[in-house]
Amino acid sequence: MISTISLFSKSLRFFLFMISLFLIIKSASAKEIIDGVLAVVNGDVITLSDFTKRLPSQNTNITPQEEKKILNQMIDQKLLEQEAEKLGISVTDSEIDAAIDSIKSRFNLSEEQMEQVMKKENLTPEGFREQWKLQLLSNKIMGSRIRGQIAVTDDEINKYYEENYGGTESLEEAKIAHILISYDSATGEQKAREEAEQVAVLAKSGKDFGTLAKEYSDDTFSAARGGELGYFSKGDLVQSLERAVEATPVGGIVGPIESPAGFHVIKVLDKKSAIKSLDQVREEIREKIYREKAEKELAAWIDEMKRAAYIDLRI
Repeated sequence: MISTISLFSKSLRFFLFMISLFLIIKSASAKEIIDGVLAVVNGDVITLSDFTKRLPSQNTNITPQEEKKILNQMIDQKLLEQEAEKLGISVTDSEIDAAIDSIKSRFNLSEEQMEQVMKKENLTPEGFREQWKLQLLSNKIMGSRIRGQIAVTDDEINKYYEENYGGTESLEEAKIAHILISYDSATGEQKAREEAEQVAVLAKSGKDFGTLAKEYSDDTFSAARGGELGYFSKGDLVQSLERAVEATPVGGIVGPIESPAGFHVIKVLDKKSAIKSLDQVREEIREKIYREKAEKELAAWIDEMKRAAYIDLRI
């Protein structure tokens, strides 16, 4: 369902961007190396098995440029782990378990829905836990090395408010229903898109939305309720969906709209709008500006570590 999958996917993608890492994908040309050393980073090695073990191989036609990009991302990850060790920072299995349980509880995710998220992100359970381990490490390192270096001034907050909030009515909450058409791989994307377009035509022609949701939606949790998802606050949905909902009047149907979960046909059931004062959004703005600054600081810090590190590429 959108309230769990889209939010979770957005959080995951933001974390990956923050630490300049991404998914580790098996390479076709790398198969020619038999468990060899691909790189040495300050004495630690990255092997072929490191390169391939986390994800199932679905993308086999990877270019040499993409291989280098993936390996560079692994080097960034290795440097992050080494820095954590220097600082005496570690993450236990129980901490990872607690973080995953917290996410499941927060977004009301069942085991089946968790599997759907992992499948969509092309992650194995081991890769999923590894990403959470890295997120927890990153959070701890940021707390000890970066957080104290970043300040957000009142002038910056006031400027952001004037440019993004000042005097304009914004969507505060929207109640929506959806029909989700998902797909498992690139080969199924076009078929899913075509099916979603057909469902959208039916919905816009006046067919009962709830009946269509029960018949076509891959989100079985919401389909049982006619596709209804409830209310969402601004910022809860991924951008593509939020923009579509904001532009659609109550009672209107929009779609298909693509998100990490698949293609959505959305019906807007209700809207609550308001003009937010600076005091209402001050802390929200402070956090947004802080995140932007933290991304730049962390990226610069990783670049600095790379320049000072001994890195020997073997491919």
